[in-house]
Amino acid sequence: MFAAERKRIIKKYLLENSKAEVVKISDILDVSEVTVRRDFEKLEHEGFLIRTHGGAILHDPHEKTYYAEQDMEADENNQEIVETAAALVKDEDIIMLTGGHINQLLARKLSERQGLTILTNDLVAALNASAGGMNRVICLGGEIEQDNFSVSGSITLRNMQKYHVNRVFVEVDGISENLDLSVSSQQKSELIESAVQSSDHVTLLCNYELIGKRAFLSLGPITMMNSVITNPQLADEYKIAIYNKNVILYTSINAFEGNV
Repeated sequence: MFAAERKRIIKKYLLENSKAEVVKISDILDVSEVTVRRDFEKLEHEGFLIRTHGGAILHDPHEKTYYAEQDMEADENNQEIVETAAALVKDEDIIMLTGGHINQLLARKLSERQGLTILTNDLVAALNASAGGMNRVICLGGEIEQDNFSVSGSITLRNMQKYHVNRVFVEVDGISENLDLSVSSQQKSELIESAVQSSDHVTLLCNYELIGKRAFLSLGPITMMNSVITNPQLADEYKIAIYNKNVILYTSINAFEGNV
């Protein structure tokens, strides 16, 4: 069955029932649950439904939703990073998401889970994570940065220092050819440094195209991170270099590379 026909059947079912379970739709369409989840994800991007834990509900156009504009254009490379990151999150984990588009997507993915505690300074990530209503979401507070929908400053840092998390997912703005990390502002640098100190495990999320670029402010070497999640397209020379620095490297949801 073609994707367009599956989507038509899913839409018809939701219009008649207002909600749908992945297992039920999988049986109706005679396809895997993974395929159904992907169809739900595409229909969510179209604004037709809202994904929930184990299913989806029909989107009410009169209710206000909060998703970054870039989410509608998210490519498969970022989605693969998100799937891999979500697989590392354990039930009842306390995690921190720093500001960034991939973390906004990850927050939406984690809204399908339950029992997590999610800290973030990213306003879009906070709203995305709370969409399912089954996790505890803590927005760190502080001064709003209008250009990237996040909060920063002394209040944010003080609040971050109150918590200890199992894992922090970090995004940066540049990674040099020598694998040094850089960010766009002092505020972002300070928050990441504080989050690193408050976490058991630090994971860098980055599209492979970011490597070889530099941002305004040096953050530190990639060895600040315990692990890196990126795309399989990453050049072999960088894969080897990351491995040699004793940093775990994940390049897909199905194939983990490095010291796993």
